Amino acid sequence: MKSREFNGKVSLIKLLCEDDYTIDGAKNDLELRDLFFAACRGGWPRCIELSDDKAKLEIAGDYYSQIYSTDVSSVDGVKRNSDWTRTILWSYARNMATLAKRGSILTDIKANHDISDTTIDSYITALKQLFVLEDIDAWTPQIRSKTSIRTAYGIYDKKRSKGYSGRMFKRLNV
Repeated sequence: MKSREFNGKVSLIKLLCEDDYTIDGAKNDLELRDLFFAACRGGWPRCIELSDDKAKLEIAGDYYSQIYSTDVSSVDGVKRNSDWTRTILWSYARNMATLAKRGSILTDIKANHDISDTTIDSYITALKQLFVLEDIDAWTPQIRSKTSIRTAYGIYDKKRSKGYSGRMFKRLNV
């Protein structure tokens, strides 16, 4: 099922499977605002059937809410605070695409909540079990660099970060 926003000039299958496939010169006629909207909305199948843009964004937002209000506790049966979980997700989202150190994530969380490192770790572990968060190695183009490859903290599954992104789309004012 496709969202009908894209013109088919780029094939994802070919991009992933054919080494010599090139997308040079491929263009889409969408306005920048529409591209932002598509990225924030995500590829939820239910969105295709809806005509209301606000409702489309709410699907991703509802999924995000489900993670911090229900899933984080049901993954291992431990009751967790949804505000703390939301703050952890916010900090990870804020530090996405950066080489955030664990300390900066903890500082974000502790600025708003009186919570121990052990408790934060249990929340992060639960979010990892849900495949929402994953520590990833930073990529460096300078393979011979003396700087070692570091671990970055980030949101693993992009569709899960879209719930937060959908809310941010409203603030872009495009």
